[in-house]
Amino acid sequence: MKISELIKTVEVKIPEFNVSVKIKTELSWYEWVEWTNIKDEQERGKYVTEKLIVSWDIEDEEGKPLPITKEILERLPASIILPVQLKIQEVIKETLAKKKD
Repeated sequence: MKISELIKTVEVKIPEFNVSVKIKTELSWYEWVEWTNIKDEQERGKYVTEKLIVSWDIEDEEGKPLPITKEILERLPASIILPVQLKIQEVIKETLAKKKD
């Protein structure tokens, strides 16, 4: 099996900004371990958002894709990040529910 088949993704479209964000449906094992060690809920949310975003079509002023970093995420408007975080929460709930079955 190819690694690309193991890592599922979904796309979040933010029409207001004509932005598309691709997110993984689950953290890697290492990311999960790191995430569970973060006690502050806000920091956990920031961590999981950064780690689950695979790609986006957000560019800098020169037309180059912006890297997906905590610093860049902190600069983006809430109207871009909140829909992504809502989808992440939905995906995490679905993933956890499947693991319980």
